[in-house]
Amino acid sequence: MKENKENAYMTVEASFVFPLIYGAILFTISLALYLYNAAVLKQMTSVIALQGSIQKVTEGEMEEYLETQVDRLAKERLIFVSKIQKDIRVGETNVLVKIKANVNLPFLQIPFLNFKWQELEFESRAKKVNPVKIIRDMRRLYASEISQ
Repeated sequence: MKENKENAYMTVEASFVFPLIYGAILFTISLALYLYNAAVLKQMTSVIALQGSIQKVTEGEMEEYLETQVDRLAKERLIFVSKIQKDIRVGETNVLVKIKANVNLPFLQIPFLNFKWQELEFESRAKKVNPVKIIRDMRRLYASEISQ
């Protein structure tokens, strides 16, 4: 009779412990997905700004090219992300890229609630450069130092 009581206690204890373990594993997976998406979005903004600072085309064509790059990278790399808003501005001297997105993690969805942490927003700026001019200036500087 004693043995049956001990087995019953183990069943009750397991019914409390296993859901906690299961919830902790799902929360860890959700947190990892969130951090992955945040890192990818930050990298995307930096890479797109860098690409826009080097290319030599008109501002309108560059903005269109960069928007297609954002769409392509988002489709290839992001997981559980929706409502991607992009603001790309190419000026004469710099490039500004802002990307805002909502992360919809499957294990952390609570109906009718909108949490602020679900929204990711990143911004990157890059100064436009002319690589050919920089290389030529460096060669002239190097040549003038050698001749002295």
